Amino acid sequence: MNDTHDSIVITGLGVISAFGSHPENVWDALENVHNGRVKLNNYLNEFFTLENVSGIPIQNWNPEELLGKKGLQYMPLSAKYLMGAALLAVRDAWSEDQMPAPDQLGLVVGSNFAGVKTSVVFDHTTITEGPKYVSPMEAPNGLANSPASYLAIRIRSRACNTTISTGQNAGIDALGYAMNLLRNKRATSVIVGGVEELNSRVLWIYENSGLLPGKETDTAGVPFNSNSSGIVPGEGSAVAVLESRSEAEARGAHIYGELVSWGSSFSTDIRPERRANALERSITQVLQKSGLKKEEIRLIIASANGCNPQDRAEATALNNIFSEYQLPIMTVKETLGETFGAAGLFQLLSAVGVMTRGVVPPTVNLSPNTEHLNVLSGLSSTKRNLEMSGSNILLTSQDTFGSSSALLVRAT
Repeated sequence: MNDTHDSIVITGLGVISAFGSHPENVWDALENVHNGRVKLNNYLNEFFTLENVSGIPIQNWNPEELLGKKGLQYMPLSAKYLMGAALLAVRDAWSEDQMPAPDQLGLVVGSNFAGVKTSVVFDHTTITEGPKYVSPMEAPNGLANSPASYLAIRIRSRACNTTISTGQNAGIDALGYAMNLLRNKRATSVIVGGVEELNSRVLWIYENSGLLPGKETDTAGVPFNSNSSGIVPGEGSAVAVLESRSEAEARGAHIYGELVSWGSSFSTDIRPERRANALERSITQVLQKSGLKKEEIRLIIASANGCNPQDRAEATALNNIFSEYQLPIMTVKETLGETFGAAGLFQLLSAVGVMTRGVVPPTVNLSPNTEHLNVLSGLSSTKRNLEMSGSNILLTSQDTFGSSSALLVRAT
């Protein structure tokens, strides 16, 4: 174990996404504005009836090639996504003889809807046909932490196993939780993942939460614009391996970047101006914990997803803090989709891409600044070169119920 003040670094990355199963695939998609949107009419049934909704699903991925065939029959799709991304991250971080002992390896996962499909089917079968017709093999899959449980068994993680379900903040909150585990010496290494899957039951939740567009599907997912009609749902998993800098340097590991500080806040009032105050508090927390001044932030990776109340609150918070600094801002959800529990990990993966390549991807479908806020001038429809050595990147997130989170990442 290491000193409490030993910095926390990223030593492994893995991803299963609509654009491929390597971080470079995601970075290419962001930089080159790849369009993965397709109509989700294949998901239409008695649960989900909204036609012509666009989303960014994973297509033509064969889990057997990465995971092997054994044990996949009853494994839910979200667990396959998470396990695939995690195994890739583990291979990136360690050779076989370097893997930490099970009691020193922790696991934290951000996910909200992993068990929804199974739970609905389980209950519907019980009510309509009787309890003797449900499959006992499916019962564990109705739990939100089933993906984490499958993964812990596969990688033999025993230090801790926690699933965070805080809406769209779950990914960033999972990273913050893992930072606390490492600082409190609960593990020497923590695998942090985020995962969500698309299915008719999850899309029903999005529809009834008012997140999906109605008829104006072509204007969905436009960040920071009042004309956007809703989110573009996505799916997949991104995973990062975290450990102390001293542990990483002792074994000569490649270090992608450093996690500096995390903050979280909540507003009981969901009006945009009140939600903006909550996000301001989260950002202020990470700045205070890091000892940095706001002018020392080099880039903001925002969580804007085309949902107007959320985007307006986020824009207001960022403008209240950073309006005088003309910081570059980028968003990722118009390309990758709104992935809820996985969103924070995809933001982190995108941050590592900027730190690695020195390029800030463009914001897709950027429209005129309808909010008339100075900070939004930091958005760009073209990619920009940016020297990132030693620079600080701020990740922000918020959900539909008033909670918000922020994370500070530093390039090495």
